Amino acid sequence: MRKTKGRDTKALHELNNKCKQLKTNISSLLSISTELYEKCGKSGNVTFVTKANALHRTAENKLVDTLDKEIVEHHLAARQ
Repeated sequence: MRKTKGRDTKALHELNNKCKQLKTNISSLLSISTELYEKCGKSGNVTFVTKANALHRTAENKLVDTLDKEIVEHHLAARQ
């Protein structure tokens, strides 16, 4: 039982680290997209909006697809 608990603790620690990395990545993507929106406002170049929107979608997809899936899988494995 203790070995299982140790593995669960290690897996949870790894998920927490991934969560921190994802938050950093998402924050960076959103920061860059904000800069692109500002460039669009100054220059009137719509290309910046397109790029910024793509970064927002990427940030959202990273959060939903990666983190949530792994957390759900971990909880299901812990229950078995």
